[in-house]
Amino acid sequence: MKALYAPVLSSALFLLFFISGTGGFQAAAQKAAEGADTIGVDEVREIISILSADSLRGRGLLNGGADLASDYIISKFKEIGLVPAPGHTDFSQEFTLKRVTYTSYHARLDSEMITVPNIIVASQQLRIDWNQDTPDIKVIFIGVKDDIRRKLEYINRLESDKLVVVDRMLRPIFNRIGAGVQLEKYYIDSVYNPRNPYSTVFVLTDTYKFNEFEVKASTQTEEVKANNVIGMLPGKSRQDEYVIFSSHYDGLGYIPADKGDTIANGADDGGSSTTALLTLARHFREQDDNERSILFVAFSAQKAGGVGSEYYAATIDPEKIVAAINMDVIGKVSQFGPHSAYITGYKHSDLPRILRDNAPGKFKFRPDPYRDANLFRQSDNYPLARLGIPAHTISTFQLGADPYYNGARDDIHTILAYIDNLTSIINAIAVSSRPIISGAQTPARINPDNL
Repeated sequence: MKALYAPVLSSALFLLFFISGTGGFQAAAQKAAEGADTIGVDEVREIISILSADSLRGRGLLNGGADLASDYIISKFKEIGLVPAPGHTDFSQEFTLKRVTYTSYHARLDSEMITVPNIIVASQQLRIDWNQDTPDIKVIFIGVKDDIRRKLEYINRLESDKLVVVDRMLRPIFNRIGAGVQLEKYYIDSVYNPRNPYSTVFVLTDTYKFNEFEVKASTQTEEVKANNVIGMLPGKSRQDEYVIFSSHYDGLGYIPADKGDTIANGADDGGSSTTALLTLARHFREQDDNERSILFVAFSAQKAGGVGSEYYAATIDPEKIVAAINMDVIGKVSQFGPHSAYITGYKHSDLPRILRDNAPGKFKFRPDPYRDANLFRQSDNYPLARLGIPAHTISTFQLGADPYYNGARDDIHTILAYIDNLTSIINAIAVSSRPIISGAQTPARINPDNL
């Protein structure tokens, strides 16, 4: 493994090393030059193999897989030597969420009734009851001559409820849209605050002209138990100042069969970033020089709409959180090539700049290249950012280009070719976050009004 190079030392750190003597300075410089050399490929491979194994059932909420993953993460936190977070007696933060299933839904355009499989409901709302007199409903048409990608990007950006009429000739595209939409919705009564308050209903039809319409969806509700996993490494001199590293550990669980395989292992989506969380926890525990306290948070129910991070955000004092570095889908090479990753919401705080400026060697942290998709709002950093915390997500996900995403083939075999690159990303996060953990640098707060 190639050596990782040290970031430029601040004058305050230089003075500290200088008065400690030349020998201390040389030792510290050598340690920085080596980077996070305690995080090795073998450790990364071992952990991600466990997290993405069939025995964990895709880490699903409903099939017990998430519970198995939670037990494994807790065992690792204990092995590493972390302690429960303040106010907690153990590593598990339990909560109950409501699972809302659309039991029936339909659309009517004049006299034409449209039902499954020709209707898709994409919504975080608990009920839908629209007609032509409902205020602010946008009706959008997608035809065979349209630029489909541009039209879908426009629909995604539009801040209103939408009825999208899709030409029947576009059945393959319609089916791909449907494959990416979950039929269940999840929420917690006390913190229900959907990231996207608008609903989009797609209908496949030959009808382009109509005077009246209605869209209705009926639901049923059941309770589901879940838990975040939280471990802490207390700080040396600034114990009441916290830096968060986070990832979601849950996955889709069982899915419709793909060549006989029904387990969405989630090696990249959740597995790679949770591997980073665990290896970073061990690394910083062994370094044993963090001035600020570090919280390692493994969120559950991210695949249920980010419910776990919403719940966690409602339980913390945001003024004590200095920064939050979330990791999500980092197992493969980004569009920028090896030894790089991008950071969402680059303009919202200077945390991305701090990570960029202190990245080791040739590693590059770059701005999110998919800004039109608003990924900043799609991951577990967002509930924290809404509290003013400098909270961003690091990712390498190539939007629209990974055929294995959310499928049965997102397994360890599709990650092994990139295991060195994944290790370099984890090392880069360890090195670039050091000035924040040491207290040498503090990112400015996010202004929630600008989100």
